[in-house]
Amino acid sequence: LDPHDQVVEILLDNPKLLERDVIGMAARRPNLGAVITQIGRHPRWSLQYEIQRAVILNPYSPTAVAAALMPFQRTNHLHEVSNDARLHDTIRESARSIASWRMERRGHPASPSPAEGDRH
Repeated sequence: LDPHDQVVEILLDNPKLLERDVIGMAARRPNLGAVITQIGRHPRWSLQYEIQRAVILNPYSPTAVAAALMPFQRTNHLHEVSNDARLHDTIRESARSIASWRMERRGHPASPSPAEGDRH
């Protein structure tokens, strides 16, 4: 529970740490951006899909960290992120853009983006 940078760094480098523990750290709310940044950029843990999701779905995540993980998400999860009103508009728009780009690449017409008045 200690959010100090050095404590988090030591924990993340501990070989006995489990994925579920890191998911709990990433999903904790409220949380410090520095803690989430360390998780989202860690060479071991940032590669784990469920940890990426926990970082992205946490409204306390720095937008740059969450956006950097967005291209690795499954399309159905991008749709989930794009509709989550708790998340920053930048994160939601990033998810929409990536999902739209994927649909276009597959030969499907892109779904229209919501009008400005429809956003929360």
